Amino acid sequence: MSYNYKKAYTSGKGYTPICKIGECSLKKLEFGIIELDAGEKLPFYTDDKEFAFIMIEGHSNVYVNGEVYLNVGNRANVFENRRAECFYMGREQQLEIEAIDHIKIAVCGTLVSEKTE
Repeated sequence: MSYNYKKAYTSGKGYTPICKIGECSLKKLEFGIIELDAGEKLPFYTDDKEFAFIMIEGHSNVYVNGEVYLNVGNRANVFENRRAECFYMGREQQLEIEAIDHIKIAVCGTLVSEKTE
């Protein structure tokens, strides 16, 4: 059995799903990219999945459950710093991501039954 793990991404605003659970070679993971310009906001609901948000480039503010996480991200582009910052959201979380400058975030999620912080 052969799997094609190579995926294509066409740059676009908002959340662009690249691989959905059960619909691609990644059987238990969902993967996509969030891309926004400065001042733009994106609501995101985790539903029955937990997610890791990896800041590929740029800086953002994250709002969830009345809390604010300011200036998340530590590089303007992937060449500026080898270590990317990231944040985690458990299932059933409503968050909003606000771009401080142009941002690109890799989003990876998987189904979970337990709700965590």
